[in-house]
Order: sequence, then structure tokens, then C-alpha cells
Amino acid sequence: MKTNNTYLKLILMLSLVGVLVAAWLLSLHIKFSTGQAALTEGCGVLGSIGGSGCASIAVSAYSDIFGIPLAAIAMGYYFTIILLVFWAMRNYQAAYEPLYAGFFLSTLAVVVTVVMFVIARFVLQSFCLGCSILWIINLAVWPCFVKHLGLNWGNALGANLELVRKKELNLRGDRLRNSFLTGLVCVALFATVGAAAKSMNTQANATPDSSIVKDFNDAPVTFLAPEAFGGSQAKGALDKTPVMDIVEFADFQCPGCRMAAQFLRPFVMKNHDLVRVTFRNFPLDGSCNPFVPNGMHALACAAARNAICAGEQGKFWEMHDQIYDNQDSLSSNGLDGYVAALGLDAAKFQACLKDPAMETKLQKDIAWGESIQLQSTPTLVINGKKMTGARPPAELETLLKHLQSQKK
Repeated sequence: MKTNNTYLKLILMLSLVGVLVAAWLLSLHIKFSTGQAALTEGCGVLGSIGGSGCASIAVSAYSDIFGIPLAAIAMGYYFTIILLVFWAMRNYQAAYEPLYAGFFLSTLAVVVTVVMFVIARFVLQSFCLGCSILWIINLAVWPCFVKHLGLNWGNALGANLELVRKKELNLRGDRLRNSFLTGLVCVALFATVGAAAKSMNTQANATPDSSIVKDFNDAPVTFLAPEAFGGSQAKGALDKTPVMDIVEFADFQCPGCRMAAQFLRPFVMKNHDLVRVTFRNFPLDGSCNPFVPNGMHALACAAARNAICAGEQGKFWEMHDQIYDNQDSLSSNGLDGYVAALGLDAAKFQACLKDPAMETKLQKDIAWGESIQLQSTPTLVINGKKMTGARPPAELETLLKHLQSQKK
């Protein structure tokens, strides 16, 4: 084993970065999975580099295990490595066992890295910059341990079998047990904190005294024409009959509608092959909606028209997300600015706004809302049942499981 601490210092720096990145990913996981993230949010301060992959991975079934976020487990792992390396640096005579434990754990981390890369690349088909940083750290920490411990590349993998094969490294059992116990405590602590944080945020969004299955069963049955489902204003299971078919009637200046959009986004991303959501405009402004008083939401009609025309260029949901994320500062100039921000053809967009066919589409949305005697926004028509208000992702998951059980 080398007495030079260069590799150990490098491991410490990499692990510290790992703790910070894992903490950031944990916060993203909680925000996305509980519907608290902005609709256009991806990898936060890293902007468009990370794309939407962070959200796709954060809400996937692979982002936690038994309700424990993997990012929290990763934090525990990196913190364990930091403690073991500090232990070794402070007591050289007892350094080999904690470093061997760190080496063993780093080997497991490499295996996990390969598995998670395959899942992200070939199953989820998503790219997450934060995850990639952790994978690079894992692949860098392992050879640092190999070099410091003086292992050969040929026998490095075999050295991990020291725990079960004939003893060749003369490891002291008590030090080794204490090293692994340190890791177990760290991982358990961070896992508990991560799971608790996610649970508290989920409960904070829960509807008081609500059982969504009971609400669904008690909800009035309503009818919508088949053409109210799907089209450019739909996402999710578009090529097959969904288990859960949602038509959302909403207003772009309605705060509750923004909350509904934030709740629906992670739910649909996670269950995109089982759920379809179709957005229908119901602006609360009499300038375009004859069924409501004039002047309630002065920009709601303009926002609806912008979304419809963005949909004509295949970017309805991008415009939808931009408008809701900027709802508090919505203005006519802001709506115009989104056209350029989304890369839309300005000439085609302006022509669409003046096209009577666009107004016909808006009025058709409004007429569908009136046909179900819509009283407030947001209103969700779920499998023919009319329900009002925003529903958190956890409640929607419960209802989806109920609907799946009914189909069996």
C-alpha cells in the first residue's frame, strides 16, 4: 500500500462532489415526483444541457427502491467513502481495512453504474447530466483505490472476494467489521432522511380528508364527444387505449390550473404508456368565453390562442409549460416572446392567430366544457367521471392502480 496520499486526496475530492451532486439529484427527485417542479424545469442551473432527462429519470420506477430515493443512498455511499478515507489518513497503522472496505464498496458502485447506464440509455432512453456526473465519479474512484492499495489490475477484481475466499490480504476482522458498519450506518441514515423528506413533501400536497378512489366512485358520470380526446393537445398513451383517460379543462391564468399541470406532468411521464391527458381550454374571460363574466382573467383568451397556434407547429405542450411557469408575470409582450423562445415560425404563428379555424378550435373547447356543466377550473374528466381540483401525483397513482385492478 502506498504511503503517498495523492490518490486518497483525489478520492476525497471526488466523493465530496458526489455528495453535492447526489444531494442536488435528491432535491430534483422530490420536486419532480411530488409535482413541485416548474413545468419547464430540467436540470436546474445546468439549463438545457441536461434536457428533460432529469425529469424522466426522477419520476421513473428506477429512481427509488422501496420508497427510498436512490440519490439518498448515493449520498450515504459517498459520505461513507469520505469517512473511511479520513480514518485511514489519520491512522496509517489501521488504514488497510477501511480502505479495503472503501475499495469493495467502490466496486459495487461500478456495477451499479453499469446497470443504471443501461436502464437510462436503453429502457428510459433519457440523458441526465447529474446522473452522468455520478457515474464518472464512480468510474474514477475505483482505480484510485486500486492504485493506492497497490493492487494489480489483473487481481483487483479478485481482491473483492477476500471476504469469502482464503485469506490472502491478512485483514483484521474487527477493523473490517467496523468499516462496513460505518458504511451501513451512513447509508441507513441518509436513506431514512431522504425517504422522510419525500414522504413529508408528498403529504404536504395531499388533499385533506380525501380518498381519491371514493371521490372517483362518487363523481358524476359525464359524456364528451370522441373528438374531445387526443389530438395535438394530448400526451401520454396516444397509440393505444389508455387505462386512465383524462380530459383537463383549464384556464392559463388560474393558479389551481397551474398546480394541476405541475401534478399531472410527473404522473404522465411515469405512466406514459397507461395514461393519456388531453388539455381543453376554458378561459375564464368573457371576451372569448360567453359562459363567464368579462374581465376575470384578461390574458386567458390570448394565452389559449397562443397555445393552440403553437400546437399547429407541434409545440402545444412547450407553450403550455412556458405560460404556466410564467403565470405570475404573464403579459402580452411575454406571450409574444415565447414564440421566439420556442423556435416557432413567427409568420405562420401570426397567420394562425388570424385564422378563423383557430377561433373555431377554441370555441369548440369551450363548448365541450359547457356541455359537461363545468363550474370551475381545473376540472378533470377521468374515464367519464367529472372531478374538480388539482390532484397530487400520489393520489393519481392510487387511482390508476384502482383502475388497473378493475380491468383484471
